[in-house]
Amino acid sequence: MKSSAHIFIDEFGDNSLNVSKEGTPSHFIYTAVVINETSLGDARFLRKYIVDDYFQGKYMKSNRIGNDNKGIYKRIKIIKILESLDHYVYSLVIDKEKLKSVPIHFNQVFYKFFNKIFAERFKKIHEDIHLYLDKFGYPEFQKSLTDYMKSNGLDANLFSNNSFRLLDDIEEEPLIQFADFYSGCIGKTYCVSHYDSRFDKIHELIKTRLFVDFFP
Repeated sequence: MKSSAHIFIDEFGDNSLNVSKEGTPSHFIYTAVVINETSLGDARFLRKYIVDDYFQGKYMKSNRIGNDNKGIYKRIKIIKILESLDHYVYSLVIDKEKLKSVPIHFNQVFYKFFNKIFAERFKKIHEDIHLYLDKFGYPEFQKSLTDYMKSNGLDANLFSNNSFRLLDDIEEEPLIQFADFYSGCIGKTYCVSHYDSRFDKIHELIKTRLFVDFFP
């Protein structure tokens, strides 16, 4: 059954294809947290609850938790709180090693290409989709990406209420912080160069609401 969905997107890794360079993630992982419009109020309430309890009332960021045993415990506590929220998580795991043969200009369209994949997938499932991506890059790039997504069906018009917006995840749309949190958890499972076996228990907790595709 189709429905209106608000989709919050963040990432793990970067778009550098030089995976032989030390520290460069082997995979790029795009993660979306999908929440029906009727559950947005619950989502905002839970985010504030989590921030107040685990982030000193500031903002929710995966890299502020840490990856040691204490951090794993905190992540598990947060995931258990999120179990009460009606949502699902979708991740696209991109093997950058397999992209090294593509034209060099691919770096320039990297984000456009994978955001379009996201949009096409969700348009098949939900009646209306509203994508919120954590703001990054120069203003010229932000405008280029926004215009590109609008030209590919992410624009409100007489036939659709779809939308795409680049927003700061602290000041403008804090629910993007959920995608940042899940990206940090999922990245440590599916990014080979950054794999951490301690995150296996986290994967067990989220796998019932997690959908993963691989590219290419």
